[in-house]
Amino acid sequence: MIKTPATVERQGPSVDGIPEVLEEAEEAKLPPLIDYISKLDAFNLRPSPFECEDQAVTRSNKELARRTYEAALRGDLDAVREVLDPDVKWHGGDPTALGACRDREQALDFIAQAVRRGRIGELVELTEAGEKVVVIMRPPVLAGQEPALTANVTTFRAGKVVEIVHYPRVEDALAAVAAPGVT
Repeated sequence: MIKTPATVERQGPSVDGIPEVLEEAEEAKLPPLIDYISKLDAFNLRPSPFECEDQAVTRSNKELARRTYEAALRGDLDAVREVLDPDVKWHGGDPTALGACRDREQALDFIAQAVRRGRIGELVELTEAGEKVVVIMRPPVLAGQEPALTANVTTFRAGKVVEIVHYPRVEDALAAVAAPGVT
């Protein structure tokens, strides 16, 4: 349920002080929207984006993917840490393979190494697919290499990245999320 000023006032003891906040806002002649947001923030009642419809969650996942990629580009590992689930898996199709990341610390170490080596490329496109986001990238080109796009399929649950699967070919990543039974 999204809390409105009317429902906040009816909740009683758990939100003591709302009447005073309402009176103070009225005296200060605050615009109604600012007043409403201030009350929600004052009592930590602002709804999470994950309390909304599934479509809004998908948009949030896409935006989270964009923000997390941009944070990695800046080398802001604290911002990346906030989005990674402690048990995140990052691999190229086999989570048990040598070199696969099996938790948040390993994933952050991998990102830190890529930042130091200048190996984080350009974000090209994000494609939504339910709880998954296909992150299409253009890696930095080494001398003698042809520029080629790659992709990661990033799976979100409750606003956290729980798995990243790398695909050398974008077509394979898109096919993976389009396969029957994949959400």
